[in-house]
Amino acid sequence: MSYPWSERFIEVALRSIVKTHWSYQIWDMGQAGLKDEEKRLQFSRGKGIELADETVVCSVITQDALNSPFFSGAFIPEGKTKDGRPIKQGHRWWKINREQNIFQNDKKELTREACDILVQRYDISEDGIVKNEKEPIAIEAKRLIAHTTDNLPEAESHFYKNNIGAIVEDLEKLERLEATKKYFPYILTWCVYDEGSDDDKLQPKQLLEKLKGKYTKKNLKFVEIRWHPLPNLSSDDIEEIVVAKKTHEIKRWIWVALIEAI
Repeated sequence: MSYPWSERFIEVALRSIVKTHWSYQIWDMGQAGLKDEEKRLQFSRGKGIELADETVVCSVITQDALNSPFFSGAFIPEGKTKDGRPIKQGHRWWKINREQNIFQNDKKELTREACDILVQRYDISEDGIVKNEKEPIAIEAKRLIAHTTDNLPEAESHFYKNNIGAIVEDLEKLERLEATKKYFPYILTWCVYDEGSDDDKLQPKQLLEKLKGKYTKKNLKFVEIRWHPLPNLSSDDIEEIVVAKKTHEIKRWIWVALIEAI
């Protein structure tokens, strides 16, 4: 099921993650990598988003969403959701925050645990009064494959861990929010799919199968999935594409998915 907020949020998230991927390529190229023409042309072949931790990614998503007219102040035409529910025509506004302390303990006291991203829809009445229309959307974010760099100047990055277990922990964490009936909980996850890598071959469907094997309390489904190509180009490839007009096969992609537990 798609929602007006999720369709826009996932597009902003994809662009933020792609931007962060390019920024963190320096961690895989090394400080001297920018002086090497071949390395610059093969920018997308290295690790990037796998090296950026979740705090960085959530910060970029939040800032991009705040600055994007695509996300806030969007005009929604009249229509229906995928499950047939009517959509009322008009403007939609959403505010977004990160690292919000909304989790409670058994005594209903706020804990030090923070929610990665909190999205809240609101409306503005004709007399200018702001009114929250829906319960907030609580999102826990996790990269699926994590890499690390021990030597930034030389860019010696390597595989660190698979985060499927951590995603399951986030699902269990979100159960506490759902029990309050004050939030709509979701998981945001992303990964680079690389046909030539043993570590980075997980696609969304395979992830869902693995999660269902470890988390059986609720049914998991994708609300949104988006893909972005990462062309593997060298200087020879560019000459063939530009001069000889040959096609180029893409074997690496970034994908980002929004998961709902129902």
